[in-house]
Amino acid sequence: MKVKATQLFNSYRNASLKLPKADFRKLQAGKIVEITKDKYNEYKHIYEIIKGVGVKDGN
Repeated sequence: MKVKATQLFNSYRNASLKLPKADFRKLQAGKIVEITKDKYNEYKHIYEIIKGVGVKDGN
């Protein structure tokens, strides 16, 4: 699932989130990252789900 970080994300260290270093840096920069549903469910309050990114109609 694609997510962005909320304001609460900045109060967490990567040691507790256990994300790949590149993904952690991208989230800090406000970019969209693909994570697993398990990681999302563990810390729901620090991620915002992005829907419809990169999806085209096909016409």
